[in-house]
Amino acid sequence: MGTKLISLDKIAWYCLRDSLIYSLMTDALKKLIEAARAAKPTPEQREQQRRSFVYGNTHFENELITREMIDREAEKLAKDEK
Repeated sequence: MGTKLISLDKIAWYCLRDSLIYSLMTDALKKLIEAARAAKPTPEQREQQRRSFVYGNTHFENELITREMIDREAEKLAKDEK
């Protein structure tokens, strides 16, 4: 598998597309996006996001994986770290 090259025309198109999309956004949407970028999640929110990420990636590979299994293992790991 070699590296896939992107032509300069495609790069220019992507840049133009992105700048057009950004210019069409409402000011309210731009403010929301900037607020989301600046938001600092709490430790609880980060843990919830981590578990969701783990579930999504493991369940994709093995449908027998449940959220409860992820929660159980995360709790075991948390206890082991103390």
